Amino acid sequence: MGTNKKNVSQIVETAQILTLLGAGATKKPDLNRALRVSERLVCADSGADTALKWGYKPDLVIGDLDSVDRDRLRREGIPEIQVLDQETTDFEKCLGLLEAKTIIAVGFTGKRLDHQLAAFNALVKYPRKQVLLIGDVDLCFVCPTTLALDLPVGERVSIFPMADCRCKSRGLEWPLAGLDMQPNGQIGTSNRVCQPNVRITVQAGHPICILPKRNLKRVMAALTGGQVNG
Repeated sequence: MGTNKKNVSQIVETAQILTLLGAGATKKPDLNRALRVSERLVCADSGADTALKWGYKPDLVIGDLDSVDRDRLRREGIPEIQVLDQETTDFEKCLGLLEAKTIIAVGFTGKRLDHQLAAFNALVKYPRKQVLLIGDVDLCFVCPTTLALDLPVGERVSIFPMADCRCKSRGLEWPLAGLDMQPNGQIGTSNRVCQPNVRITVQAGHPICILPKRNLKRVMAALTGGQVNG
């Protein structure tokens, strides 16, 4: 099926946790880590080729489908949604069509800085969707209004403003309260945990929280409000 614009009838809704695999450079262990805590695999365009190469069959493929092996998708019986829109990235196309409990996105950062910036831009365009973006070293997500994380003392925590924002914090070495943060002004990178049970409250804006990716299960537990398997 194809569309030039988002069609309500094409929106994929699920109460499950999804892994979303992109076509960017990624490592199989990162995909495995995401799949251990999710129930379904959706691919963005030729991310499907990567999944099939590594032995995983996607539940769905979304994108402009200009680089994926569509003949193989048909042979494998993998459904697809084609979005003929040259103004958005495949990541943004997927976020526009997916409604899930949580989306764990892998393969959307890679080595190119412009791709990483585009991925961050897509995150803040959909701040109400719970999306975790996993990169080579870190994971990041739009910080919810209240975030309570159980992290080890000394762990790195960064809060980056994609636009004007204000936050307050507990458990960070350098408190966020009273800071008017903005991309061309005050930022909150390279902070550190000084006591367990970190709490961040967002008072205005939609900042991105960045942590080492070893904290995936901790972040998932905090965002989903329960214990995470895997």
